[in-house]
Amino acid sequence: MLGGSPAAADSLGPVQWAFTGLGAPSTSKAQITSSWFRGNGTWNGGSAQGTIRADDSGGGSPKTRIAMSVSGTSALSPGITKYGYKGVGLVLPVTVTTTNDTSCPKGTKGAITLFASYYSVHVDHMVTRFASPCSDHDLTFTGSVFKLEIQRNGAQVNAA
Repeated sequence: MLGGSPAAADSLGPVQWAFTGLGAPSTSKAQITSSWFRGNGTWNGGSAQGTIRADDSGGGSPKTRIAMSVSGTSALSPGITKYGYKGVGLVLPVTVTTTNDTSCPKGTKGAITLFASYYSVHVDHMVTRFASPCSDHDLTFTGSVFKLEIQRNGAQVNAA
């Protein structure tokens, strides 16, 4: 925060986030072998907005598609160290808005945790967690199949 006050940090303007993960997740509760997770939106003053879509297949199940809205209180954590790298983290509250997965009903809540490092090495990481009806969509993306940007006006985020 600039000057130690939340109002000063809010004046820095919104943070933009966007990601895509295409391929085999690093981990998957339901043995998902292929996923296309993508989303974009903004974070401003402690709240996030946006949309996320996921197409998952594998684990013996037919391909499933879910769409989520991002809305509500969200934590942005610039300057943190995770996985041995310094970067920025963002936790997004999600709600399933559309689904063709009969075990994952519309209205189910979850959270998507994002991490991006722009210091020395660019490292991207995503973890999804859903309430039990949709927990088959819990997965982790890392490595070259996942690309993430968390930025403010095209620059790395150093302050909330």
